[in-house]
Amino acid sequence: MNNKNVLVSGQRLRLVPYLHHHVPRYHCWMSDPKMLELTASEPLTLQEEYENQQEWLCAEDKLTFIILAPVSVRQGEMEVHEGVCGKCSATAEENVEGGKKILHSSTGGASQHSKIPVDAATALTTRDGEEGLYVMIGDCNLFLLSSGEGEMEGDGSTDSTVDTAFHILSSDKISSVEPTTTNPTAADCGRCFEVEAMIAEGNFRRRGFGEEAVRLLMSYALDKLRASRFVAKVRANNFSSIQLFTSKLGFTLLKEVPVFGEIHYIKFFIDSDGESWKEEAGYLIGTYDESVERKLRITNLVPENEQT
Repeated sequence: MNNKNVLVSGQRLRLVPYLHHHVPRYHCWMSDPKMLELTASEPLTLQEEYENQQEWLCAEDKLTFIILAPVSVRQGEMEVHEGVCGKCSATAEENVEGGKKILHSSTGGASQHSKIPVDAATALTTRDGEEGLYVMIGDCNLFLLSSGEGEMEGDGSTDSTVDTAFHILSSDKISSVEPTTTNPTAADCGRCFEVEAMIAEGNFRRRGFGEEAVRLLMSYALDKLRASRFVAKVRANNFSSIQLFTSKLGFTLLKEVPVFGEIHYIKFFIDSDGESWKEEAGYLIGTYDESVERKLRITNLVPENEQT
C-alpha cells in the first residue's frame, strides 16, 4: 500500500505521505507524555522513529498520511499559538463544526499567541496549483484487517489494541446505537480497513479537520485500495469519537470488546455509496513530489526570528 507519491486533497486539508523530513516534528508530538497516554503509544527514540517511518512507507498491510492544514490569513496577519512542541501556525476560521474532537495538550489552559505579518497574496490556499502555506497538524492511518475482523462473530477479544481516532475523553452522554445485523453482499467483494486519525496540534482542533481527514482517508481507500468496509475501534468512554463515527460518519455498532474497554463500529459501502462519499468529501488525488511540496510551502514551526 505504498503511498510515497500520493497527494490527497480535500476542501481544506492535504494528506501527504509520511516522509523522512516529517519525522522530527512527529517525534516531537510523540515525545509528549500526555500524547503517548492518549494514543496508547510507547515512546521511541528519534532513530527508532526514522526506522518506523521507513517501515510504514514500505508496509503492505498499513499506511499513514501526514495531515496538512492551511494557514488562513485575516487582514494580513497570521495567528500563532503554542502547540504541543512549541509555537505553530494556527488557522483563523470561524464557525467550523467538529468541536468535540479535542486532544488535550499537556499544558492546558488558554493558548498564548502572537501576530506575524505575512503576504496575503501568497499565504492563501487554493486547489488549482497556486502556492499556499500549510502546517503539519497530525496523521491518519489505515490498517488492512482480515475478513473475520469485520464480522459480528467473536469471543469478546480483539487482536488490536490500537485505539481509534482522536483519543479524546469526554463527559458528554450519547444515545445508544443499534448493532449491525446484516452485511451487504456487495461489501464482501472488497477489503476491510481499520481507520484512525490524530490531530496533534491543539490549535487545529474544534475546526472539523479530524472529520475531514477521516473522510478523505476513507475516500482514498475506496478509490485505490478496493475498500468496501471500515472498522473504528473506540474506547468505550471516548464519547466524542463515538459521536463522530456514528452521528457524522454513519458507522453502526459492530460489537463490544469489554476485555479492552472498546466498542467497535463498522461502515459498509457499495459502489454508488463510495462515489457519493468521495464527492461529499471533496476528494481529489494527485501526485506528490518535490515540486508539489514547494508549492504547498509546508511549515512545521514558525522561525524564532519571526516571532513577536
